[in-house]
Parts: sequence; C-alpha cells; structure tokens
Amino acid sequence: MGLAAVVHSDQMTFSASIERNEVFLREQFTYMIELNNASNFPQVHWPKMEAFTVAGRPSQSSNYSIVNGRTSSTKSLAFTLIAMKTGDVKIPSIPFSVDGKNYVTKPIDITVYERGATSKKGTKAINQNHLALRAIPSKTNLIMGESVVVDYVIETTKDIRSPFLESEPKPTGFLYEQRDDKDMGVWRNEIRDGIRIKKATIMRMVYTPTQGGALTLDPLEIGLQVLTQQQTRRSNSLFNNSLFSNNWRRMTLSSDKLVFHVINPPEPRPDSFEGAVGEFAIRHTISTQSIAKGESISYKIRISGSGNFKQFQFPELKLDPNKFDVFEPEKKDAFQFVKDTYTGYREYVWLIVPRKEGELTIPQLYWSFINARTEQYVTKKIPAAKIIVTAKDDATALYSAGYRREEIQKLNDDIRFIQSSTHFWHKKGHAIYVSIPYLSLWIIGLIGIFGSFGAKRYRMHIDANPISRRKKQAYSKAKSLLNKINKNEDYDIQTSKIHSILLDYLGDIFNVSSQSLEFDAMIQIAVERKMPENNIQLVSDFIRTLNAGRFAPNGFSGDVSKLYDETYAILDMLEKGKIS
Repeated sequence: MGLAAVVHSDQMTFSASIERNEVFLREQFTYMIELNNASNFPQVHWPKMEAFTVAGRPSQSSNYSIVNGRTSSTKSLAFTLIAMKTGDVKIPSIPFSVDGKNYVTKPIDITVYERGATSKKGTKAINQNHLALRAIPSKTNLIMGESVVVDYVIETTKDIRSPFLESEPKPTGFLYEQRDDKDMGVWRNEIRDGIRIKKATIMRMVYTPTQGGALTLDPLEIGLQVLTQQQTRRSNSLFNNSLFSNNWRRMTLSSDKLVFHVINPPEPRPDSFEGAVGEFAIRHTISTQSIAKGESISYKIRISGSGNFKQFQFPELKLDPNKFDVFEPEKKDAFQFVKDTYTGYREYVWLIVPRKEGELTIPQLYWSFINARTEQYVTKKIPAAKIIVTAKDDATALYSAGYRREEIQKLNDDIRFIQSSTHFWHKKGHAIYVSIPYLSLWIIGLIGIFGSFGAKRYRMHIDANPISRRKKQAYSKAKSLLNKINKNEDYDIQTSKIHSILLDYLGDIFNVSSQSLEFDAMIQIAVERKMPENNIQLVSDFIRTLNAGRFAPNGFSGDVSKLYDETYAILDMLEKGKIS
C-alpha cells in the first residue's frame, strides 16, 4: 500500500492512501482520504491531472471505536482513479476543506505499467477468468522461536461455492496453530487491472519454527465448485431462449510452496534464556517483607510485552530448602493475538513459607530473551528481596509445609464450617408465636400482599405506556422472529433476516425507528444512551459479520449453527444490560 504521511491538525488527523503503488495502464484503483475525529466529511477539490482520471462519485464510510473508555470516529472518502499514463508518476497533493478550514494531502508516488507487462513485484494483469489460492506470509526471515502468520486467500472473478480442504501443509520443523479470527471467510472487493476481483481469507495459520535453516512449507490444496457458462442450442421455448446455461464444475486450487529462512539463536546462549523471542518488560512484587515464622508470602513476577508467550518458560525459582518451602508456581496468561504476534502478559506466583526466623533473602534472578528487531539477547535482572521473619507461638501457628496453595485454601474453608455453639432448644411451655421466627413469617406475608398490589400497579403502568411496553416486549418478539427463520434458506438470506431482527430489537429498546437505525447511527445512539462499551463492541463486530454474509457472493456458505448461537447470546447480553 502506498500511504502518505499522516497529517495532524488540532485534534483532527488525516491521511491519503492508495491500495497499491503498482498498477497497469487504464486500470482502476482506490484513492482514499481518511479523517480521524472529524465532525463532517471533507469537500475535495480535485486539481487537473494528466496521469489519472477520477471515475464516478466517491463512496463514504464512517466507523466508531471505543478504546479505554474513549470514543473515536473515522470518516473515509474513497475515489476510483484510472491510470492514463505509464511510468513513474505522482498523484499530486489534493486540497480539501472540512467545516470551513482548508487542508491539503501529500503527494503519493505510483508506477504505471503497460497492460500485459509484469510489475517489479511479479504482479501480472489479470483477466475475467481469474481464480487463484495465495499463501501470504507476514514475513519470511525469522529467528528460531519467532512466529509467522500465513494467510491463505482465495482470489476470484467467478462465482464459487462449497470450498473444502483437500490437503493441509505438513509443517516439518514448525509448531503450528490455526486461528479463527473474525475476518475469516469475509469477502472483500478489489479493483485490479480494471477488473473487480473478490478476495477472502479462508485459513490463517501461525507457524513457529523449532529449528534453524531453510524450512519449506508445502502448498495448501482446496476443492470447490466454480460457476461456468456453456453454450447451448437456441430453444424454441419462449421461456428458454438463452444461448448459455449455467454449470457448476468442481476444481482444485493449490497455493504456492513457501520457504522460510530461520536463524538459530546467537551463541553463547545465556543460562537464563528459556526460548523467549519478542520485546518484553519484567517486574516483580512481594506480598510482605515482614512475616511470622510458618506463615506464607506471595512472590509474583509478571512478563509483559509481545512475542512467543506460548513457547517460553520462566527459570525455576531455586531457594535454600533449609530456609524456605517453595510450592509450584501458579501461572496466569492474559495475552491476545494482534497482527502477527501475541501481546499481553504472563504472570508467575510462588507461595513461599519461611522455615527460620531472622533476616532471609530471596536471591536476585535473571531472565533473558531475544529482541526480534535487533536479534540480540536482552537480560532482565530481578533484584534480591529481604524478608524479616519473626517468631510465632507454636500453639497458634499453622505450619503449611507440605501443602499446596489449593490445599491451604481448602483447609481454611473446612475450618470455617466448624460450629462453635450448641443447638437452640425451646423450654417447655415457651410461647413460640412471640418468637422472632414466628414474627418474621407474619412480616414476610405482609410484604407479599403489598408487593402484589405494587406489581399490579406496575403492570398497569406498562400497559398504559407504549414506550415501556415496546421495550418490554422487544426481547420476546426478537426471539419469536428468530425461531421462525427457515434454517434451510441460503446463508445470505438468513443473515439478512437476522440483521433485520437485531436492528428491530435495538430500535425497540432505543425507542427509534429501525428503518433509520443504520450502523453509524446505532453506534452513536448506544454511546449516548451509555450502553456498556463491551456490549457496543460485540454488537458492532457481530453486525459486520452479518453484513459479510448478506453481501457474500452467490453460493457462499457460513457456519449457520454458530451464527444462531451468537445471535441468541447477543440478545441475552443486551437484555441483561438493557439501558433506559
């Protein structure tokens, strides 16, 4: 992608970009102006250009996101340009205005080739019958232990259906993991060489090399059905006078073979190196530094950053057994996959019980990793920690040697169930109807009577208030409509119906017309009504999934059962956190 530098102006930022910087003569491509935190779309003033022509009217899109409690918006204006001149040319600076203020983009370099030529990147002009399976790695030069993401992408100008896996790559020398991200199977359009092609990532794999050298990844093979047209005889029938008939033909697609160049970890390796590759920070905490003999302390080390969290370990915590009892650490992982690596933290918590009185020391520790950018070792030092251990009365001390953290917790739970008092007995002749339990029954009965009157008044209020009634009935109405959908209908029809049901439900709880509840409006209203941020994010992601199904090519099929499960879960989530 060719991208002009991002320009900052007050709180608004903007950028201009193209989808690629190598195109062919008379090929269409997209030029986009993107504004962050702008109140309105830009008014663009195109200069005269000899090398390019603007085709048609621009398309507008906007997006809202919430990160750490802050709401941000993005407005994009996409233009279709046609290359009219070959060679190394520039898209000039484009002036535009927003809210009466004038701005200008930076120029972008682009290379235009003759039709039929091959670009420097190996791209060729495509034709109307283009169909391919591509394996796209995030990188090809790696350090042993560093992960690489490979996207397997279908490109087609044809209608296809029913893709299935025929042969998976045999990842010799790799650990591997298949991702199930939100964009899997989502079709997108791209204009290349003047032809519109459809693209979808059908599989995303994460490979982690376990050895050095040149490692080869075999092709992925898939089978699918492709819609073709066959010429037929002209029929005399008024209802069948076409010269062509549609025919589905089975085909096999194979991706390219990939070769990765993997560097072994540098020598000499530090003793504290446990296979970590990435960029990390480390910190430690201790629950207390003054403790009675026989009591336990918590010693915590957290490694945060980005890298191969699933492959590395922390060195063993070795303490003098005459001074400490140390139990197996509890490991907590809180990382997620971002772009082509894991980001977050891993935490180790040791339970330590001092065996002696006096001043004891947990010695300093070291932990090393390979910085993925510099390909050099980085060693982190955890300083020593001093602990003051005081005496404790043997009669009350609970010595925990030999117990794990879970066993100590269970022992504490058992102790809490021991009763220290006797049962309550009534004296003979004692009047039970003046006792507290008897009076409590009377009070509960009165509360029930008055509560029933209150519930009746509440129902009368709901029935008399159409807004409240609409909100109250929204959940049951959505569930009823969802259950009536024909599960045998095409995937795009089902997603369209689910999309309509979900927007109707949101319209009911927001008390607005669902006809006007477009995606951007829905997000804006949800923010204004103070819907929980997580709910907003989940709903917006789910609507994008529905849109992908609604506008997918003919014959595309998704996971129907998973779609319905997610719909019910979304409705349950919204109903539990219903807003006013």
